[in-house]
Amino acid sequence: GMIVLIGCGSVCATRAGVYSGIFQVASVWGLGVALAIYCTAEASGAHLNPAITLAFTLFRPQAHDMNLKKAALYVVAQFAGAILCGLINLLVYWGTFKAFERENNITRGEPASILTAMAFGEYFPNPDLTKQPWNSGGVYNEDDVSVLHALLVEAWGAFILAFVIFNITHHKNGMCGPAAPFFIGMTVSVLLALYAPITQAGWNPARDFGPRLVAACAGWGEVAIP
Repeated sequence: GMIVLIGCGSVCATRAGVYSGIFQVASVWGLGVALAIYCTAEASGAHLNPAITLAFTLFRPQAHDMNLKKAALYVVAQFAGAILCGLINLLVYWGTFKAFERENNITRGEPASILTAMAFGEYFPNPDLTKQPWNSGGVYNEDDVSVLHALLVEAWGAFILAFVIFNITHHKNGMCGPAAPFFIGMTVSVLLALYAPITQAGWNPARDFGPRLVAACAGWGEVAIP
C-alpha cells in the first residue's frame, strides 16, 4: 500500500506541474519502496509485490517459511493495500486532477484522460512522451512501442529487480544488512529512470491493477481498464 501511496502519489503530483523529469519521480518511488520495506519487514518479510512473492514461493520457500497458503494471503493483502492507497491518492489529488483536466480541456473517460489515468496504471509508450492531438510535445508515435517490446521491457525490469532482491537478501550476503531496503529502493529508482520512458515501469501487478481499478470506478472507465 505504501508503495502506491508514495510512488503513485509522486506521479499524481506531476499533474500539478511539479518535478521536471522522470528522475525526480523515480527518486521518490525508490524512497517509497525503501520505506515500505522497512515498515513491513518484521511483519511479513516485506512481501509487497505478487511477482516477487511468487518467485520466493517457488525458488526460496525456506525464506519466512513460504508456502502457497501464506503466499495467497500476502497477495490478497498486496492488492487490498494497493486499492486502498489508490483511493487515498484519488481523494488527496482530486482537485489536482480536476484542475489539470480543466486547463487541458480533458474530459475524464475520453482518450485524452490517459494523461491523468497514468497516475494510477501503466501505459506504453509513456503517455507524457507520446504524440497525440492533446500532446504535441511527445517524441513517440503510438506504434513505436509494440506489445511485444513493452512485454520484454517489463519482463527484463522485473528480472533485474528480482535478481537484486534475491542476492541482497541471501543469508550468505552479509554486506547489506539493515541497508538492504535502501539498495532495493535504489534499484527501483534506477530501473524507473531507465525504463519508465517506455512502459512507465510497472513490475508489480498489485501496484498496477489496484489503483487502475480505483480509476476505472472514478470516471476513467475503459481508459483505465481497456
